[in-house]
This record gives sequence, structure tokens and C-alpha cells, in this order.
Amino acid sequence: MRFHHCRSIEHSRFGIVEPARLTEVLEPADCRADGGCIEDEWHDALDYEPSYAWVADHVGFWPLFLAVGDTHDALLTTTYQFQFVRNRARPAPRINALFSWSDPPGALTYMDYME
Repeated sequence: MRFHHCRSIEHSRFGIVEPARLTEVLEPADCRADGGCIEDEWHDALDYEPSYAWVADHVGFWPLFLAVGDTHDALLTTTYQFQFVRNRARPAPRINALFSWSDPPGALTYMDYME
């Protein structure tokens, strides 16, 4: 098995991957531009972060999501490939890094994101 995680290279320091709230590391969207708020990564994060905060309150830490598997499908779960898609919500490419480990990172708590 391999373990994978995708994040902005800008928020990766010295090979250390730590959980981060996207609303704290992404630039907030300018809702005044283009006639109001549109679908964008910052607003998406604002919608789902309350669920992650609930998890953090119950398990004691902010979750870091890893894709697990040896197949191409496991890599697709990281959303790494979306950095190459340009659309209104993502007008410019982001520079993401895909981190992969052969051995699981230490002190993991496994949770099934579909549950």
C-alpha cells in the first residue's frame, strides 16, 4: 500500500505535511468581483470545514486526508489532477505537490471518509 496527500507547494515546508484549514491558507475569494460569489475552492472549504471541525473536536486534531492504495484510482482521490484544469472558479493553475509514502506516516488514526 502507498499513502498519498496533495497540497499546495506554497504550504509545504521542509517535507513536513501537517493538517491545515484551507480557509486559513487560501486567499479568500473576492465576492465583489464578477457580480458576486462563484464556486471556488475557498467557498467550498468554508462549506465543509464545520464538519471537519466537528471531527477535530471529537478526535482531538484537525484531520489530514490521505488517499490509500497502489492504483491510479487512489491517486485520483487526492485531486492532484485538478490543478491542470482551468475554468471560471480556477482561472490560473495552482502548483500542487503530491506526497506519497511507502510506509504509513506515524501515529495515524484511520477513518473512512465515505462514512
